[in-house]
Parts: sequence; C-alpha cells; structure tokens
Amino acid sequence: MIMKIIEVVKDIIRMKRSVAYILLSSIVLWGILVMPASGQHKVCRQDTVTIYIDEYRGQISWQESQNGLDWTYLSQVVGDTVSLVANDPFYMRLEILDGNCKPYYSEILSIGIHEPPQVEFQSRDSVCINERDFVILGGLPEGGEYFGPGVSDGNFYPDNAGTGIHVLGYFFEDPETTCSDTAYSQIEVLPVTSKAQAG
Repeated sequence: MIMKIIEVVKDIIRMKRSVAYILLSSIVLWGILVMPASGQHKVCRQDTVTIYIDEYRGQISWQESQNGLDWTYLSQVVGDTVSLVANDPFYMRLEILDGNCKPYYSEILSIGIHEPPQVEFQSRDSVCINERDFVILGGLPEGGEYFGPGVSDGNFYPDNAGTGIHVLGYFFEDPETTCSDTAYSQIEVLPVTSKAQAG
C-alpha cells in the first residue's frame, strides 16, 4: 500500500503550481528522490493537498486529525483520492477493512503549515506615454518578479502599455519555504497633450 500526496496546488490568488508526490516511503519532488516520508511535511497555508492511495486491498476509509490522536472519518470522501485545503496543520491516515478481519491503519501522514510571505508593492502613480522606460521599484521583499502590461525584465515601458490605468503585479516566492504571494498596484499612463489642446 502506497499513500502519496500527488499534488499541492497554490491558492488561486497566489498562482498555481504542482509540487510533490509524497509516498509513505519517500518524497518525490519533480521526479527526484528527496527525503523519507516519515515525520512532518509542510505546505503553504491555503494550498490544496491531494492525497492518493495505491496498491491496497479491501475497503478504505479516510481519517483526519488535528492532533494525531483523535480521528474523524471523512465520510464525504469515497475512493482512493482526497483533496483538502491546508488551513491548519493536520494528520491523515487510512483505515483498511479486508474481509472480516480487524481494521488496520496506514502510517500517519503529518502536514504542517508554512505561512506565505508578506508581499507589498507600490508603483509610481502616473507616467506620460512619451517617457522613457524605467526600472520598477516598490516590491517587498526584494527579489521577486514584476509583471503586467508594459512590463519586461523588471522595466515599465509606457508606450507598450498604452494610455489608461494598468494593474501591475509583484510576485515573490520565499526560497526557503517555496510559499509565495502577489501584490498589485495601479499606474496610469497619461496621453501627451498637444499645445493646441493645452492653449
């Protein structure tokens, strides 16, 4: 019997990404053996964790616990796969019934929580469309990526964005936890006023 975390999907606000397979005997990250699966595994708060059981015989029931001692059946889950949003640390296990024998249980899978980073972004308020491109600043913590209309390689190109109000984003991923978040800011690209219009 092999229990895996087959997918961890980031909260939609923070971006989506597929992360890991966690087997009871090992963790496979992007197809590379990383570490034993015993002990605690951590995901980012609000990630969706999908756990899958393979190679079992009999009837299975998923169980969840907040403390690893008091178990609750997940009666709404039927089958070999369960998906949960990781709001708080939790434990998972399977109860397996095979014929008239006493139930036996899988190893306990412990899921801890990493907090997402606090991401801030304040761009310039406005720029004229005929101004040169400039380096975007204001994203914290430093080391993230800027994106949006008129953004390329960390620079903002007003003429590429065009006139109007544009929403720019700043994405940061913590290199230690791989948790991420995104902050947004608006910038207005103003048209050039001709002398005839101004007079």
